[in-house]
Amino acid sequence: MRDGPATRQPESSTQSRTKSGTVRFAIRERLTSTQSLFLENRTRNAAFIGGWGAGKSHVGARKAFWLTCINRKSVGLVCGPSLGQVMDTSYAHFTSLLEKHGIPYTSKGGNRPAVILPWGDPKAKKPGPGWVCFRSLDKPGSIKGITAGWLWIDEAGAIPKLEEGWQVATSRVRCPDVVFKQTVVTSTAEAPFLEERFNVGPPGVEKDRTIYFKASSADNPTADLDDIRDWLRDMPPHLAAVYIFGGFLPPQTGLVYDTFDSAHNVKEEAVYSPHLPLWVSFDFGLRPHSCIIAQPWPEVNGISYIDEQVFPCTTPEAIKYWYQCYGGHKGEIAIYGDPAGQWYGSNSKTSNYDAIRDFLRSKGISAKYRYRGHDPGQGRRVLAQNRLFRSAATGKVRARANPRCKNLIYDWEHVPWTETNEIDKKVVNKRTGWTMSHASDAGCYVAEWEFPIIRPSVRKR
Repeated sequence: MRDGPATRQPESSTQSRTKSGTVRFAIRERLTSTQSLFLENRTRNAAFIGGWGAGKSHVGARKAFWLTCINRKSVGLVCGPSLGQVMDTSYAHFTSLLEKHGIPYTSKGGNRPAVILPWGDPKAKKPGPGWVCFRSLDKPGSIKGITAGWLWIDEAGAIPKLEEGWQVATSRVRCPDVVFKQTVVTSTAEAPFLEERFNVGPPGVEKDRTIYFKASSADNPTADLDDIRDWLRDMPPHLAAVYIFGGFLPPQTGLVYDTFDSAHNVKEEAVYSPHLPLWVSFDFGLRPHSCIIAQPWPEVNGISYIDEQVFPCTTPEAIKYWYQCYGGHKGEIAIYGDPAGQWYGSNSKTSNYDAIRDFLRSKGISAKYRYRGHDPGQGRRVLAQNRLFRSAATGKVRARANPRCKNLIYDWEHVPWTETNEIDKKVVNKRTGWTMSHASDAGCYVAEWEFPIIRPSVRKR
């Protein structure tokens, strides 16, 4: 058994008057020393900045429970990059914590999910005391109707418009009937705004009502060290500093796909094979709409981009054109793409994936659908793609593209970062006049699914 950081067993508790009388809830479990310090901290704005597997969402859920307990007359607000992410991580950690320790609650689903603890009224039409509301910050304006007593922002570094989301979300923490008002953040720090907002002094030192705590992946005594070693071998140092050691990522400059090299990654040998699965990945823009066709590259456990269909069109038009070229494929067909494609548009009763599914069914084609419930974040998508172009540790090449994939290759050669560490989607392809990044986004979706960034695993406590 390896040595880990010092651990403590802090307790979160409260007593509340319910119909059955006064009830005391208590949670006792082992935490790392950094998690304990974060849990006990009372600074107005507190962040837990950590690497993958450092226990960020777990300690965030603990903190949320404590804030709910002491602020029994107010509403709690939990936010994240998307509703899918909020439900998969923040909501899941919070409800799992309650269930593990036998704490009863009522849940509300739909587009405005909430957890109501025993002192709250689950029949109330609006959020009230004892309610914890879970919301997405992909559209910050959607949370303007909530008046909260405390706020937890989980996976803040993956929020596209983090500064705007921060301003809107923190403005909702204004309930007058609270015992202690606090905003907490748990995240890897790939967004420059997090450094600007929280890196005001050394870790654990309060300044201007702001503090942050830093934790690496290895600080968690249940983390799998073999996973961590694998990532250290295959990850550029500036990214390892963020995703493993829990540091801040300074603004990036230059090209997004900085490991791409046409001499190594553009090959005539990347051609269609009728004997391999066919991977079809979509980005659902209109100018242009991008469909990237790829197949496995079995010799290196990689990916071959064999063709592209990039031009202004709708999704039904794109899938019909794909069918004309590849509808006769007899092997496995899998569909990938933007998670947003599963949602209905304001002027449509069907989603993009519904349109693809309906057309393929009409042609008697059975396909597998492989798209995330929520965007895993551009950082993870880009890292998955870049490490296939060329491994940082071994130099191994596991991605190649046929020269006919002109728009895809042009993206890889030209798409830059913005000053806020986002993919620049306003740059124009000088040859076509179309905005770039759509083809490379489609390429990333299949790369991230088939060769995902696996966070260091954590053994059960």
